[in-house]
Amino acid sequence: MLTAALALGVLEIVLVASLAYHYLLAVCGISVPRPALAPSAPGRCLAVLIPAHNEEAVIGPTVAAARAQQCPANLVRVCVVADHCSDATATRAREAGATCLERADGRRGRKAYALQWGFEQLLPARPSFDGFVVIDADSLLEPTFLGAMAAHLGQGAPVLQGQHRIANPTDSGFTGLADLDMRINNLVRNQAKRNLGLSGRLMGDAMCFAREVIERFGWPTESITEDREFGLHLALQGIRTTYVPEAISHGQATARWEDATVQRLRWYRGMRQVRLSRLGPLWKAATKLDLMALDQLLELALPSISISMLLGMLALGTQLALPSWPWLFPTTWVVAVVALWLLFPVGALVAARAPWASFRALLWGPVYLAWRAWVGLRASLGRAQAEWVRTRRREEMQGKPDGS
Repeated sequence: MLTAALALGVLEIVLVASLAYHYLLAVCGISVPRPALAPSAPGRCLAVLIPAHNEEAVIGPTVAAARAQQCPANLVRVCVVADHCSDATATRAREAGATCLERADGRRGRKAYALQWGFEQLLPARPSFDGFVVIDADSLLEPTFLGAMAAHLGQGAPVLQGQHRIANPTDSGFTGLADLDMRINNLVRNQAKRNLGLSGRLMGDAMCFAREVIERFGWPTESITEDREFGLHLALQGIRTTYVPEAISHGQATARWEDATVQRLRWYRGMRQVRLSRLGPLWKAATKLDLMALDQLLELALPSISISMLLGMLALGTQLALPSWPWLFPTTWVVAVVALWLLFPVGALVAARAPWASFRALLWGPVYLAWRAWVGLRASLGRAQAEWVRTRRREEMQGKPDGS
């Protein structure tokens, strides 16, 4: 009995630590107006690298948006890596005006393989590129995206993360939740970190890297969640990821819970690999008063927002079911902690100035939490597939090639 009470007490301490951490970020994420950066220096050249596997349905508009930027066309080169494609991705990419690099050999099944190969092809190019932008095959860049990225590169920022937005929030209950989740991530994972001078999170899309970063590191990842792993690797090298909210990219979220389940299982398995490999080095760096490493350690070690909600309700339910046990903290205290966790998404959306539709998506919250618990249980039991599965695009399910 005493051991169980102590274990629950430790869990509740962790939940309070996570609560304090996330509320601090939400408050710090309230955007402070900043002066606009001066236009990038003339001659700064960017390559937009788009890894694509059987993406004929969406690659045309993606290339068109990347080429329709408010910067000189001779300073932008859009390159698609058609990775082990069996459809017309390469043809559609070339028709839209991209340079298409077709990869048919080597390992397959991860975006990292296509990116590393693509970088190897582009680094020797002449004239050389000053930076590399990485976007997904369905990402639609706003016209000022590349100009904003070039300006920050010109100011010496080596790694940049743009603002990723969900393009289809009204397609289903799940896409509404994905939009809500992305808004909160943009606030607490990136805007708050920028305001605090810490390193943001690489989101897998709308990323930009100075040439020197790619020359030095390539894409050195081993896990399924390669973007998160690379961001942690850079942080351990003292390289900060700078959030650029004015560089906006719109990408699709999967509309089906079945497809989302496969993706989430992959994410859980990948994050398990990342934690095993990165917690030790982050702890070592944090003990040397490296604040950037300490922040990354807290983010990696503390439970996520949704998991914290689930664990909080579990802790409260346990104390209510067994009121005579010698609990470390009073039940009223646990009620307050759980209430603050349940209010967190609302407060974060207010801080992010989210539209009313994002608040409506909270009605799916109980379903989402139950789904996360089920997926997490499957992953912990080792029944999750760790293989990459491509996202089914809206245009495919509607039978409309190239979004026409």
